[in-house]
Amino acid sequence: MALANHLEDENRRAEVHLRRAEYGWSTGDYSVTLTEAEEAAAAARRADNPLIEVRAIARKARAQTRFGDVGVAVATTEEALARARDLGDEPTLMFMLDAAAGTFNETGDPARAAHLKHQSIDLARRLGERNAEANSLGDLGFDYLTLGLFKMGRAALEQALQLAEATGDRRAIAYDLQNLGLAYFRSGDGRAARHALERSLTELAAIGDTVGHAFSLRYLGLVLEHAGDAHGAARRFAEARAVLASSGIPGAAADSLAGLARCALAQGQLEEARQLVHEL
Repeated sequence: MALANHLEDENRRAEVHLRRAEYGWSTGDYSVTLTEAEEAAAAARRADNPLIEVRAIARKARAQTRFGDVGVAVATTEEALARARDLGDEPTLMFMLDAAAGTFNETGDPARAAHLKHQSIDLARRLGERNAEANSLGDLGFDYLTLGLFKMGRAALEQALQLAEATGDRRAIAYDLQNLGLAYFRSGDGRAARHALERSLTELAAIGDTVGHAFSLRYLGLVLEHAGDAHGAARRFAEARAVLASSGIPGAAADSLAGLARCALAQGQLEEARQLVHEL
């Protein structure tokens, strides 16, 4: 950024802000993602660089989604997706399809998300982008889980994990393991679910993604709760809730709170359960 400022080059400023936004996203710091994406979009507009601007808008929408600004995030995504299609730049469109699918899944339209993911995967294969293909396959697997298609989700995630391990993408490996844990749990295989989630926790801790780590803890809480370990589950839900609440992610924090209430009830702690339910 110092060099970009010295050169008074808005294109370079936009690129640096976008990379900072991506760093925030990769480490679960969505406040940084939102701020830097807005700065990147502004610099890109000043430089008349629509390719960076569209990517920045897409990343901004993903951060808005995590903070619960659903209506705003969907509108922002629709705008960026339409612009990406008009630009005619395939790498930018691939990025946008991937980001838009993530937003639509998290805001309640997993069927549309899966449709966009298929388009993103097709583009990634045509462009020879194996990392992008692996990431999109992993996200498609999660879309299938959201739709209740557990067998299809598991197959897509196992394929994505194989690709991610071949390319050495640790973040993709971590999230594929996280979602595989959920897939195994939904399919009734608690042992495989726990193993995958514990591996994901190790990977997420290694790359410094505290929010992703909290999501895996939340899923592990579900697995332990289902296995009858209410005490162990409550500990995971409490850890997850603390991180998610402090990170400004209300939906996932509320889900962890619900887990705590169920665990309190299972342990006969009726007054605590009642208080947690009222808070929820």
